[in-house]
Order: sequence, then structure tokens, then C-alpha cells
Amino acid sequence: MITECAAIIAIILCMVFIFMRSGHGDYALSVLPLIIVPFVQIIAPFAAHLIVGMGFSKYPAMTAAVIDICALALTCVCIILTSVKIKSKKNKNLYIILMCGYSVVLTCALVSQTIAPLIAHN
Repeated sequence: MITECAAIIAIILCMVFIFMRSGHGDYALSVLPLIIVPFVQIIAPFAAHLIVGMGFSKYPAMTAAVIDICALALTCVCIILTSVKIKSKKNKNLYIILMCGYSVVLTCALVSQTIAPLIAHN
């Protein structure tokens, strides 16, 4: 899923660039939290092997899945923090629900791919 995550990051960075060029820096800032989950998915296997090497865990795939879920929590916190500038309560709620919903769905797909080998072996 590294290729897919790199593509997601590239698309979001293109959106940020377009927003910045059009003078909407606040819009650019509001989509940046969406980069966290795919970026962490790219580095999670390396971090998981490092954690397993230190003896804190025996299962690198499960450790990578936990890292991905922590990235989801961080993403949701960042989304809520960037929503502070939205004045309309309706728009703020819609922004939080859609952005967090996208992150949850993406994380579910990534975690299922990460732990699929564990399920197949049992």
C-alpha cells in the first residue's frame, strides 16, 4: 500500500499547492491533516520492526496496525484543531465529520491490509 499512500499524499499536496496559489492558505491548512495517515502508513513497517527489535512487541504487523490507529487519532485531533477557524457550527460539524470519516475509512483499509497476513496464517 506504499504506492497508494504516496499517490494520496501527492494528490493532497497538489490540493494544498492549488489552494496556496489561489490565495486560500486557510483551505490549504485545513486539508493538511489528511496527509498524516498515509504518511504514517509508509513509515509504520520500519517503526514496527524497530519496536520489535527493542523487545516491546513480538508481532510487527500488529505493531504497525497500532501505529496506524494512533495516526488516525492524531489526524482527528488535528482536524478538530483546524476546525476552530470555521465560524458556522453547521459547516464546522460537516468538516469534522467528512474529514474524520475519510480518515477512518482509509485507516480501516490500511489496517485490514496490514493484518491480513496474520489472519491468513491462523
